Amino acid sequence: MVKKSERIKKDDYRKMIEIKEVNTPVLRKAFVKLPYQIYRNSAQWVPMFVNDAKRLANKQGSLLFENGPQTLYVALKDQKVVGRVCVGIDKVLNEAKGYKHAYFTLFECVNDGDVAKALLDQCVNWAKEKGMKYLKGPVSPTNGDDYRGLLINGYENLPAILMPFHHPYYKEFFSDYDHYLKYLAYEADIEKPIPEKNLKTIKKALELYGKYTSDEIDNMDEITLGETICQVLFEQRGFKAESVPLNTRSHVEAATESVQKVMAESYPEIWEEDLLPPTKSEIREMIKELKFVIDPGMALLVRKDNEPIGVALAVPDFNKGIKKAKGRFLPFGWYHILKSKQRTNISRGVILFVIKKYQKQGIPGYMVLKFRKNLLKLGYKKMELSSISAMNEMMNGVYEWMDLKISKEYMVFGRSVNGEQLTLEEIYGNAADKVRAFRAKNQK
Repeated sequence: MVKKSERIKKDDYRKMIEIKEVNTPVLRKAFVKLPYQIYRNSAQWVPMFVNDAKRLANKQGSLLFENGPQTLYVALKDQKVVGRVCVGIDKVLNEAKGYKHAYFTLFECVNDGDVAKALLDQCVNWAKEKGMKYLKGPVSPTNGDDYRGLLINGYENLPAILMPFHHPYYKEFFSDYDHYLKYLAYEADIEKPIPEKNLKTIKKALELYGKYTSDEIDNMDEITLGETICQVLFEQRGFKAESVPLNTRSHVEAATESVQKVMAESYPEIWEEDLLPPTKSEIREMIKELKFVIDPGMALLVRKDNEPIGVALAVPDFNKGIKKAKGRFLPFGWYHILKSKQRTNISRGVILFVIKKYQKQGIPGYMVLKFRKNLLKLGYKKMELSSISAMNEMMNGVYEWMDLKISKEYMVFGRSVNGEQLTLEEIYGNAADKVRAFRAKNQK
C-alpha cells in the first residue's frame, strides 16, 4: 500500500513539471535541440536535417500543418526542457475518413514517465477542447510514411533514411493506449538468390507460357531467369518497365503527370491507413527534391498500352552521412553526405504503387525483378522498404512470397479523448468494416 506521504511526494514531483507552448525563439530553439540531448549516446539515431526541424518548429514546411490547427509544447523540469510534442488536427483527413481525430507528432521525451504523461495529457486536453474524440500518434509531420509510428522492434540497426528511431523505453509511455495501427518495414537482400519455392514457380511458368525447354531454363542464371519471366509473362502482354529521366524541366513535369495518375488511381477508396493521395504540386516538389539524390534506374515506371499503371522509387540510404554531419548540410556536412551516398550499398524503397485495375496481376513482382537488376548494376546489395500497414494483406503477401524479412516494426498508438469507449466507426471511420473483418479473420 502506498503511504500518503509517498503520494504527496509524487504529486510534488509532478508539480515540478511545467508544460509551455512553444511561442518564443528560445523555446523553438530548445524544441529543435532536445533530440540531440536525448540521443547523444545512441549509435542508431539519425537527426532530421536541422533546417527541416527549424521549419517545423516554426510551423512551416509541413503538408500536415496546412490541413488544420496545431500547437507545439515543451515540458520543463527544474527549468530544463526534457520533452516536446506537437498536437493538431488534420481537417482534410477527418472529413475524408468520417471521424473526429486529433494527432500528435514530433514527440520526444527523456526516460521519465511523469514527463511523458504530462505532455500526452496536454495533447488529450487540447483535443478535448477542440471537440475531437480520439488522439493518435506519432504520425508523420509530412503526412507521409517518413517518421511515422513509434519504433517497437528492431532497435539494433541504423534506420533507413527518413525512418524513425526511438529508445526502447518510449513504448512504455503508451502502455494504456490502443494499438491503433501497426506498420512493418521489410528488408530485401538484393544479392540473395531467389527462394527455391519461387524458382520452381518461375520455371514452371516459363515451361507453360514460354518457348523454352527445361534444359534451357536450368542453364539460366537468376538475372536471366528474372528477365525472361518478365518478358514472357508481362512484356509480351504489353507491359513495359522504363527508367524515369529527370534531367530537364520537361522530364520532371512528365514524371509528375505519370506519378500523379498512378497514385490517384492506386489508393483504395476504403483504407485503414491515414493517407490521402498527394496533390500534383506535392508530387512535383517531391520529384524536384529526389532528382538530386537518386541514380538512373532508381525511378521506375510501368506502362500498359503507353498508359502509366505502376511506379516504384528508391533512394540511396545515406543516413550514415547525415548522422556524421549531425543533420547540417553546411559548412561541411555536404561532404559527409556525398561521401556516404557514394559508398552506401543500401537503398531505401520509397514508393511502390499499382493502379487498382492491375493490382492482382503480379505487377509488383514484375517491378521488383526489374528493380533488382537495376540496383545490382548500381552496386546496391540491400534495400529497406517503406513501412506498410500490417493489415495490407496484398503487399504483405507479395513480400512474404518473395521471402523478405521484417526488419523493424512501428506502432501508431491511440486513445479516447474523453475516456469513453468508442465504436470502431469513431476510431477508424469509413474503414471500420475492413478493420472488423481483419480482426475477425486473424483471431481465428
